[in-house]
Amino acid sequence: MRILVITDSYPPEVRSASHLMAELAENLKKLGHEITVLASYPAYNLADGNVSLSEVENEAGIRVIRIKTLPHHKVNFIFRGFSQLFMPITFFRAAKRLAGPTDAIFIHTPPLPLALAAVALKRRFKARFVLNVHDIFPQNAVDLGILKVPFLPFSAAVLKWFFEKMESYVYREADVIIVPSIGHKEFLERMRGVPSEKVSSVPHWVDMRQFEEAKRTNRFREKFGISKDKLIFFFGGILGPSQSLEFVLQVAERVKDLPDAVFLFVGDGTEKEKLMKIAKEKNLGNVIFKPLVLKEKFPFLLKDADVGLVSLTSRNTTPIFPAKIPAYMAAGVPVLAFVNKESLRSTLIEEAKCGFVAGSTDIGKAEELARKMYRDRKSIAKLGENGRLFAEKNLNAALAAREIEKIAAF
Repeated sequence: MRILVITDSYPPEVRSASHLMAELAENLKKLGHEITVLASYPAYNLADGNVSLSEVENEAGIRVIRIKTLPHHKVNFIFRGFSQLFMPITFFRAAKRLAGPTDAIFIHTPPLPLALAAVALKRRFKARFVLNVHDIFPQNAVDLGILKVPFLPFSAAVLKWFFEKMESYVYREADVIIVPSIGHKEFLERMRGVPSEKVSSVPHWVDMRQFEEAKRTNRFREKFGISKDKLIFFFGGILGPSQSLEFVLQVAERVKDLPDAVFLFVGDGTEKEKLMKIAKEKNLGNVIFKPLVLKEKFPFLLKDADVGLVSLTSRNTTPIFPAKIPAYMAAGVPVLAFVNKESLRSTLIEEAKCGFVAGSTDIGKAEELARKMYRDRKSIAKLGENGRLFAEKNLNAALAAREIEKIAAF
């Protein structure tokens, strides 16, 4: 089957969505499908600075079309929203010009407006439309207080109404909706009225091979000046407002007395400068910030860590399943998560017995768990092994591709 995968981010961008879509495309190809990827030209979250790529490239048998768009990352939310509203137009035009006829369209959101391109392409090619919903927009933007235009009264209400209409339209037009957790599925059914039979849950997947091939080398410990004796609490990826990483800094401040504990942030995002400023003002010598690393080096970085951190703001009223959790599990790294209440049962951490979870406002519990993992640093390796075995059996990318193929009727 000819499948068009539409996504905002794709390698060489270093972020969870780009990795997920690349791994899905590669595994759908292995199942015998003809895959074309339509993605934004990489301009953000790059480990090696600027890149130079052709508009159309063949990457291991996958045709990748990269489209230059207006800036929509690391810009204010007004310009970001404006840019995203233009994305479906540029993507649709590029697909008409370069992609060719297709039998099925698989699109990853956010951004939600991009799904409008899939609706138009569905009609043009009479194709099957499969919508992959990661974050539930616009509700998550409402929760974060960013869906508004400063100095314009009622803008939040108007924008919420506008995007909810768009959301409802996209859900209605999709033939299949795939979400990462049962919590997401229940939210769409209960709060958005989406028919149960239209929504299926497929947890975020991970390419197990890259983690099986990587060994602990301590190369990143040496590069970052962290001794082998230190227990590394690691957070990798985008440092944005939805992660509430100030909470993690509060935990770091409370456990400053632990001589061999260090909190390592490797990533980039709109909150990074603010977080670095807070760490400096509070004199947090146990906190280190480093830039993004290449995808192929990331497994080695994770292998050098001891605990994988997850943090979500309590302001979110929707379930969230961070894609970094399967990566931690695949690397055999135990997980310590601080999540909003709607996500408490959607993380798989307790099911896999691979770590601990606390509410994202319970600083006392968060500190207690951090100290417990520090105190039991030898025995928590068992938690990491539990996670690795669970990921191998339930979260590997090849298995997810087969499940999606079945659900989507590719």
